Amino acid sequence: MPSGPTSESTALLRRPSASSTRSERRGSAPPDRGQYGSIREHEDDSDDDKLADLTTTWQAEVKILAWYSPPLIVTYILQYSFNLVTVFVAGRLGTAELGAASLASMTANVTGLCVYEGLATCLDTLTSQAYGNNRKHLVGLHVQRVCALMTVVSVPIGAIWLTSPWFLPLIVPERQVAVLAGRFMQIYLLGAPGWAFFEAAKRFTQAQGNFHASLVVLLVCAPLNILFNWLLVFRAGLGFEGAALAVAISNSLQPVVFVLYVYFFLPESLECWPGLQWSRMFQNWGPMVRLGLPGILMTAAEWIAFDVLTLASSYISGKHLAAQSVIMTVCVTIYHIPFPISIAASTRFGNLIGYGALDAAYIAWRTFYLVFVVIGLMDLTILTSLRYVIAAVFTQDEEVRAIIASVLPVVASAQLFDALLAISNGLLRGLGRQKIGGWVNLGVYVSFTHDVNESALMYGWRRNRPKWTSQMAIVVSCAIQRPIPTHSTVGVPIIIQWAQLLKKRPSPGLVLIPIDLADYLFTRLRQLGVKSVHGVPGDFNLTALDYVGNAGLHWVGNANELNAGYSADGYARVKGISAVVTAFGVGELSAINAIGGAYAEWAPVVHVVGTPSTAMQNQRVCLHHSLGDGNFRLFADMAAKLSVAQANLADLHTAPSEIDRCLRECVLQCRPVYIELPTNLVSAKVPASRLSVPIDTSIPVNDEGFEDAEVDLILDRIYASKQPFIIVDGCTDRYGISEEADELVRVTGFPTSTTPFGKGIVNETYPNFHGIYAGSAGKQVYMPWAQSCDLTLRIGPLDSDVNTYGFTTLPDPAKTITFRRDSVAFGGSSQSAEYRNVHVKSLLRKVLDRLDKSKLPKYDPYPDLGVPREQLKALPPTQPDGIIDQETFWQRVSTFFRSGDIVLTETGTPSVGGRELILPPHVQLINSSIWLSIGYMLPAAAGVALALRDLVAEGKRAGGGRTILFEGDGSLQMTAQAISDMIRNRLDVLIFIINNDGYTIERWIHGMEAGYNDIQPWRYLQAASFFGAPLDDPEYPVVTRTARTWGEMHAVLEDKAVQDGKGLKLVEVMMGKHDAPDPLKKLVAGAARRNTQS
Repeated sequence: MPSGPTSESTALLRRPSASSTRSERRGSAPPDRGQYGSIREHEDDSDDDKLADLTTTWQAEVKILAWYSPPLIVTYILQYSFNLVTVFVAGRLGTAELGAASLASMTANVTGLCVYEGLATCLDTLTSQAYGNNRKHLVGLHVQRVCALMTVVSVPIGAIWLTSPWFLPLIVPERQVAVLAGRFMQIYLLGAPGWAFFEAAKRFTQAQGNFHASLVVLLVCAPLNILFNWLLVFRAGLGFEGAALAVAISNSLQPVVFVLYVYFFLPESLECWPGLQWSRMFQNWGPMVRLGLPGILMTAAEWIAFDVLTLASSYISGKHLAAQSVIMTVCVTIYHIPFPISIAASTRFGNLIGYGALDAAYIAWRTFYLVFVVIGLMDLTILTSLRYVIAAVFTQDEEVRAIIASVLPVVASAQLFDALLAISNGLLRGLGRQKIGGWVNLGVYVSFTHDVNESALMYGWRRNRPKWTSQMAIVVSCAIQRPIPTHSTVGVPIIIQWAQLLKKRPSPGLVLIPIDLADYLFTRLRQLGVKSVHGVPGDFNLTALDYVGNAGLHWVGNANELNAGYSADGYARVKGISAVVTAFGVGELSAINAIGGAYAEWAPVVHVVGTPSTAMQNQRVCLHHSLGDGNFRLFADMAAKLSVAQANLADLHTAPSEIDRCLRECVLQCRPVYIELPTNLVSAKVPASRLSVPIDTSIPVNDEGFEDAEVDLILDRIYASKQPFIIVDGCTDRYGISEEADELVRVTGFPTSTTPFGKGIVNETYPNFHGIYAGSAGKQVYMPWAQSCDLTLRIGPLDSDVNTYGFTTLPDPAKTITFRRDSVAFGGSSQSAEYRNVHVKSLLRKVLDRLDKSKLPKYDPYPDLGVPREQLKALPPTQPDGIIDQETFWQRVSTFFRSGDIVLTETGTPSVGGRELILPPHVQLINSSIWLSIGYMLPAAAGVALALRDLVAEGKRAGGGRTILFEGDGSLQMTAQAISDMIRNRLDVLIFIINNDGYTIERWIHGMEAGYNDIQPWRYLQAASFFGAPLDDPEYPVVTRTARTWGEMHAVLEDKAVQDGKGLKLVEVMMGKHDAPDPLKKLVAGAARRNTQS
């Protein structure tokens, strides 16, 4: 049984993923097979598009077609072999059966298979785009949706096929042939779903660049089809009905074999399968219909023409209908040579246009036409020279053979036009102009064929000419119209010339498939590493939130905007970037405190704000959530002070480039950005072509000569020093130079400390690591020694009062080299200078590469500054009934940590006490050293736990790491709803609640017994139950413990249920109301003095 005209796959030259290298993004052949064409990229700082000028040659384009075409040709010929076998078997059964096979084939194609095939072609666009944009789960979802839609349209198709034995005799004069064809279609209906589902399923692997899966399926099912025909038709004696049953069984097996092959032999492709999405597969059918309709038109147009030809043949005689069956089969079979090659040509051409490589596209266009002229002439030669052999293979009827042999030369003459039509329609698809081919084909094939066929029949009858003359005239009617659609390709050079003008516009090249603005935004976020989006729904962002899931992102859904911002901050500190979505006015202002903290402490948070429609803003109406004065820019002006880049997506022409600009700045500057998304533009269409090129977040390259001079200067200062000292601060992590800083400490062996903000960056087990440099609040011996050093290397400093212990840790600038993100400052009377626009990561790497250890100064003796690990061993034993105290709690709890943990210490006693923690290698500590917004750490811990889970799921981090939070009781009451967010998202968090009955740090600053430093006592351990945690779920265990004495505390730390890190753990640690670590007392004394200065 014939399949419809075969389909195209836009996945042949795969879209590059976000992780592709620049060279891989430009090439069209697999990297391991060589790169066809040469690449020259010119960058213009004034042009955000940075169009690639990809050049090529006609030899390169021929090689591309030669490489990709063979497996496609074999695949489509094998698929069409089902029809060949049916026609061959029918020819052996008799002339009526041969004619019925042709009639059934054409009727099934026009009334059903062309619909299935047209719908399946929409997957060529949707699945390849989803996979190319790394939204892999959408590949499987699109396939499910198309299968669901195919199932629905099968109802009217089935009704037509079931009634075909009754209506076909009304339009076909040969009643026996019509009834046989109708009965064939009734049986063939059993296999129609299998045929349709296989057409959809094979796009699942093709979108991933695998064209062999469908080939393997056909290599299995095509021989089985032959076997089934032999068994059912000849051995079981079922005759013509056996042939229908054989092809129905074979078609039904195809999706089954495909699923088995993918499951057992291509498990890596299952990452694109999201599981059965019963609710989502019946949603969002609009894009499928819009893309599938042109495919249905183009497929149906050609088959309608052939159907008219078959019908016309039936009016001549049964033998002519039998001859038409063979001629049509041969014609379509040989068409499977140019058609698969046109698939490669179409995709190659579309890629070149999409990338803006218009000169290369013009060369490809000319090359492809020459190639297809050669193919057409080759097909012509084959049909002409083998016409008698072909006739003898299909039938034993001498009269039918004569008709076939006489008509085949006319068919042969049409092959050149067939080939040109294939490449013409292919290039139209490559340009995204399917509608042109669809409507032109429909109009030309139907109207012109009808007129010529009718004239030919009348001419043959009235003149009493030999009937094969009419048969030839009918075939000619399909042949002479072939050049007509090719005239549409005259527009190809014109379109290319017109596209040259687009080089001056923001969007590169022709836009093949537009994308909704919100979809573009969230896809870009996912490409940069965001996997979960924080936020709170509001009426100005609701429609935008529909796109979060479609972009492959997880919606967190926080209880309030402040917690959402805090949580996004925590996520960003682990993942490298985060996103939070709020609503205009009330929503964004609720989050602004969190955004301020992210700005102050260098956390890259993307703040997306859903704003009123542009019409409402332009009319300055008195709208809710505004101040009522018609000023809709006020809140954006506020945000501009707390973000490094802002974008108002009110202009669709610049919206994609504005999104890319903001996101790039967010990553490079490691600080928040602010993006406004008006409600009326959420679903507005923008070019999708930029998505195929990842945002360039690479650090600019330093001037080599200038960098070398600085490296020499740094090394000279290091070699000349006698008493060097290294201070590693928190911005080291933000600048992405933690690895270099740690290596510098290890290689030099210089005495090293961190600031509170920088704790955890350096491996604390190094013998030359001496804990936090606390200045006047630290050990008496440390500060004088540090001040006497003749060289201090400061890396990533944050010079806040809290981080520098009242500015007492700041070294003498004349003896210091300070490394910031894009500058290096040298002290000294003779060489004092600050070099800007030098990127420190490359600079430090070169310092390490050129460092000569033999020239490093030697400490003799090494200063006695204390080693944290040794201090831990020297702690005196505790008494089981002893009260837990702040002074020793923090060092003792350090034994609980393990590699991979992330520890958070809330502002207050945990923040200061946490500076005494002794961390094992590869443990990250998060604290606040300038913003100090109490309550921040609880929702931040939720963001950290979520980031850890996302990293493990991506395979970028080993499992086993825990999120451990030390939270004060007063701080917890600020943002307690974050516990609800943890439960909702089933996050694994261990919370030590330090219950000291109020605001202890404030008591030590001022008002030791004042009522305003008291808080309402809560039953903290009941929070999980109050917020709806499942208390008996083994997959998300909730554990609560209380520790009042050291005996209870040790029992908690040794409790396996607390240690495992799975689920939510709440441990309430009871401490004295006035108890505080000694460094805190010294720190707040300085703060109190500064507060009274005038």
